[in-house]
Amino acid sequence: MMFIVVAINAFVYLLIPQYSIYGDQHYSAVVNNGTQTVEICTQFVSTDDCQMTVMGRIILRFFYKVWFFGAVYFLLSWLFLIVFLIGCIVKIVRGRESNIQEFTTDRLFDDDNDDEDNPLI
Repeated sequence: MMFIVVAINAFVYLLIPQYSIYGDQHYSAVVNNGTQTVEICTQFVSTDDCQMTVMGRIILRFFYKVWFFGAVYFLLSWLFLIVFLIGCIVKIVRGRESNIQEFTTDRLFDDDNDDEDNPLI
């Protein structure tokens, strides 16, 4: 169960990295003319007002220390998304096959499959 939670958090990091690292944190930035503006926290901000989430810190440390697994996970995640989308599109375009021949009366009276002539054993 613990691995599932970590995998889901890593997948959330893949889809929405900004939100999974900083959430919806904002900080107050001073502009050149002395006015303050509210900015969104990013990794490029050098202020102490922005705190990373615990899961974001764990995932980033893992991906930086063992970069090969991070790269493989990234590629496999995108492969999964692409295969899923292609499968959805194929299913929508192809549609369902009709079962109408199973319910017609012609099939009931069709004598091509004479199982009565074949022995049971």
